[in-house]
Amino acid sequence: MMSDRLHSCLKHSIRRSLYLILRVVLFMLLLILLISNAGLSGREQVKAQEEQAYYEALQRFGIAAPYDYTVDQLNYFNVGAVLDWRMDNPINLPENIDYIHVVRLRDAEYPTIIGRLSTAVPANPGEVWIIGNEPDRSTFQDDLIPTEYAARYYEVANYIRSLDPEAKLGFGSIVQPTPIRLCYLNRTLEALDDLSGNRADSLRLIDIWSIHAFILNETSGWGADIPVGINLSECEGNPQPLVITDLSETHSISKFQELIVSFREWLALKGEQDKPVWITEYGSLMPITVGVSEQDTSSYMLATFDFLLNAKDANIGMPADNGFLVQRWFWYSLNGNLLDFGGSLLDPDEELNVTLVGQNFKQYTDLLRRYPLYFPLVIR
Repeated sequence: MMSDRLHSCLKHSIRRSLYLILRVVLFMLLLILLISNAGLSGREQVKAQEEQAYYEALQRFGIAAPYDYTVDQLNYFNVGAVLDWRMDNPINLPENIDYIHVVRLRDAEYPTIIGRLSTAVPANPGEVWIIGNEPDRSTFQDDLIPTEYAARYYEVANYIRSLDPEAKLGFGSIVQPTPIRLCYLNRTLEALDDLSGNRADSLRLIDIWSIHAFILNETSGWGADIPVGINLSECEGNPQPLVITDLSETHSISKFQELIVSFREWLALKGEQDKPVWITEYGSLMPITVGVSEQDTSSYMLATFDFLLNAKDANIGMPADNGFLVQRWFWYSLNGNLLDFGGSLLDPDEELNVTLVGQNFKQYTDLLRRYPLYFPLVIR
C-alpha cells in the first residue's frame, strides 16, 4: 500500500515537474519571439530613420548647370536640386530632384517676363521662383540699381502670387554677402518698402533669402566690382570693398564661413531669422590656368560641405531647422568649361568624364548614403 502511494506521489511529482518545465520552455519561446520581433521592429525603425536622414541631407545639396544635362548625371552625384537660370524645366526630372526656377530681370529679357510667367507659373504650382540673378553685378548679369531691382521684384513677385498663392519667392541673389553688398540689399529693401507701403508688407513678398557666396575681389578691375548704383560714402557703417591680393583667398574656408555668418547676423537684425537661406550659386571660380589646382578646389568644396552640414547657431540660425545657418546650397558647377572657371564636376567636352572635383563630390554624397545617421556630423 505504502509502495503504491509512494509510486503515485512520484508520478504526480514528475508530471508537475514536466508541466513546470513545459511552462518555462513556452515562456522562453514566447520571450525569444518577442525579442526577435522587437529587434526586427528596431531594425526597421533604424532603416526608416536612415532613409529620412539621407533624404534630408541630400535635399540640401544642389548643383548649378551652365550647359545641357541629363537626369543620369544629376543622379550620379546624388543632388536634390538643380538650377540652370531658366524659368522652364528643360527635362523631365524625377520626384527626388527639385527644379528651381530663375526669373531673369535684365533689360534684354524683362519686357517678355510677365507673358512667360502667365503660362509657366500655373504649370508649376507651389514651386520656387528665384527673382533676379546677381542684380548687383553690372555687364554680365542683371545690372540693376537698387530702385530698379526693387521695382521689378515687386511687380514679378506680386504677379506670381496672384497666379499661385502657394508659390515660394526668393529674393537677393547678390554675388557675395560682403558689407558693401549688404548695403545694396539695404537700399533695395528701402525701395521695396516704398512700393509695398511698409517693411512688413515688403518681407511678406520674400519666402527665401537667396545669395551667391563667391569670394571675389571688389576693386582693381577684376572680380565682382562695386555694386551698381551704390555710393559707398552713403552706406551705413562705412563698409569697405573686399580686396583680394592672393588668389588662394578665393577658396578660403575661413572667409566663406565669415561671409555666411555675417549674412545670418544681418538677417537676424532684420527680424528674418525664421526664413531659409539658400546659397543658389557658389564655388571656387579660379581655373587651373591661373594656378588654382583641382585639388585646391576639391579641398575647399569638401570643407564647405562640412561647414554647411554642421553650422548651427540658436541666436542667428533658422529656428524651424534646429538653428542651421543654411538650408540649401548649389555648387558651381555641374558642367562648366574647365578653361573658364574652376569647380566643374564634369568635363563638358566628354560624355561622362568626371573631374577630380566631381570624384570628390560623389565620394562625399555617397558617404551620406552609406552613413546617413552621421548627418549633421562631419563625415570625413
